Parts: sequence; C-alpha cells; structure tokens
Amino acid sequence: MPIALPLFVSLGLLITMSSLSIGLAVALPAGTQLPLHFALWAEPGTFTSAGFALSLLPGAAALATLLFALGPKINKGIAAIQGRYLALWLFTVFILAVAHGFIIRGALYALKASMS
Repeated sequence: MPIALPLFVSLGLLITMSSLSIGLAVALPAGTQLPLHFALWAEPGTFTSAGFALSLLPGAAALATLLFALGPKINKGIAAIQGRYLALWLFTVFILAVAHGFIIRGALYALKASMS
C-alpha cells in the first residue's frame, strides 16, 4: 500500500508543529499558562503550563503518524480499505494540526501580553 503522500504530509505538519512549539516555548516567560481545552466556540476552558501545552499535540501527531505508517504492516486487512485508511490518516493529522493552531494562537496572545 502506498503511504508516501500521507507520510510526507504528516511529517511536514509534524515538523511545522514542533518548530512552532519550540520557538514559542523559548520565547514565552517562565510560568506562562496556556489554554489546553477549548469549548465549542473556541473559548479556552482548561489552562496548563506552556511546555506541556506546546508539546502535547506534536507528540500525539508523532504517535498517530507512527501508528498509521505501521498499520499496513501489522494488519494486512488494511489493504482492502486503502482509500478510507489514507483519508482517516490525513484527517486525523489535520485535526491535530488545527487543534495545535488554537494552542499556538493562545501562546502568541500570551507572548504579546508579556511584551506589553
């Protein structure tokens, strides 16, 4: 089963997410709290330390990429649903990237507030 395209997309998003997280983690002042959980209309509900908030979703994306990449080797039945499997893979990584975008947005607001 060809996994090159979703693997390339997943790794690209993972590198982007990790780079943004590392850059903001270095720039934010110590003790900064960032939103981790959001309500339906993107209102923050739960706050946690910046390091944890910025590393959680890149870690989840790395784990999802690893599991989806190894899935066809572990379960040969996946070849029968190849199109749906690849769509689910890309959808999962996309949702993680969008959720990470909300955390990055919170980090940028926190960085702006700390500079004022």
